[in-house]
Amino acid sequence: MRFALVALMSVASLAAAQTPAHTPDWNYQGRNGAQLWSRVDPAWKVCSEGHAQAPINIRGARLNKKLSELSFHTIAAPLTLENNGRTIVARTAPGNYVTIDNVRYDLVEFDLHHPAEPAVQGKLSDMEVHLRFQSAE
Repeated sequence: MRFALVALMSVASLAAAQTPAHTPDWNYQGRNGAQLWSRVDPAWKVCSEGHAQAPINIRGARLNKKLSELSFHTIAAPLTLENNGRTIVARTAPGNYVTIDNVRYDLVEFDLHHPAEPAVQGKLSDMEVHLRFQSAE
């Protein structure tokens, strides 16, 4: 099984403040699929106007050896899982984190998408993992 790893760095309070109380029913295909998202909710009008939104196709990506090394620190701990119909969301216990340039970011949650949302060179992976971190400072 091929999968892609997508790390999302965010401040938890900001992410929580932007989460709507009710998310309209959407999907990647069918009557509420990506091509029709602008009709699912008027606030999503930009989905029919934009040219660089998800799902995207990543082309010509190359390894940049000048990027800082990521250092993952994980512990065995229970997870809270939620299946919202599109994604499996795993909320983690405190203690898992990553360091980048000696700055610590705590892992808040991760979610699994099947199939992957972005394509690489036009090919979708079987699954992708999104990691959401919060600054420990």
